[in-house]
Amino acid sequence: MASLINTTNVALTELEGAPAGTPYTSTLSFETSGRYGWNEGTFGSATYGYYTWGYGFGAGGGYLDPIYGLAAPTTGTNPPLSLGDWRGLQYWFDGTTFDITLKWQNNLAPNPPGDEIDIQMYIADSTGTYSIFGPAGNTPPNFQFNANMPGGGSQAQTQIPGFTADSYVLAKNLYWYLSVSAGPNFPGSTSVLLDINGTNVWNRGFPAGPFVNDLYDWTGYSAGLTNSGGCDIEFTVN
Repeated sequence: MASLINTTNVALTELEGAPAGTPYTSTLSFETSGRYGWNEGTFGSATYGYYTWGYGFGAGGGYLDPIYGLAAPTTGTNPPLSLGDWRGLQYWFDGTTFDITLKWQNNLAPNPPGDEIDIQMYIADSTGTYSIFGPAGNTPPNFQFNANMPGGGSQAQTQIPGFTADSYVLAKNLYWYLSVSAGPNFPGSTSVLLDINGTNVWNRGFPAGPFVNDLYDWTGYSAGLTNSGGCDIEFTVN
């Protein structure tokens, strides 16, 4: 089960080592643990040797890499912190309440073999350096999972391959990166859409195949957001 921060009497030890970390051996400051984003602690740069549960006001600046559930600040980019802001928040994708799923639909007519379009995907922090879905430091071209989509094929919403519960930080902002390839009989498409939690964040047309490693990232489109169910990723080929 995923670990929750207590709804009352929040303890610094929960911010320090829970739910699966090694307690920090030096002085832990709530100021640093609460202020800095998830990518500046154990899951990222390890600037701080513990889980950072914060807003993302550290090296990345601004409200860029907070954990899910922290409301945007209302008093500027560097507000005072309150323990109550963390009351009842969850830190992990747990595979039940919060999950990571992939769904796809290729509406083009089948023409096998080699009629597929293949999209490799990973989701990272705002700098593109640290992956949410996998070991810290995974960057392109080390993508985390892929959708191999032959003509006329589909996949229902399915938990991503290799998912390990309580191992991926429940980040609010999902900065995505794609590598697109196609087989020799891929006929071309008017649009390939990426939706994250029901919101379209990317839409591109593609020529006939073959082609390989056509790269895209959120900076030219928009980032996705985690919701109360986690992260549902959907590709549609038309």
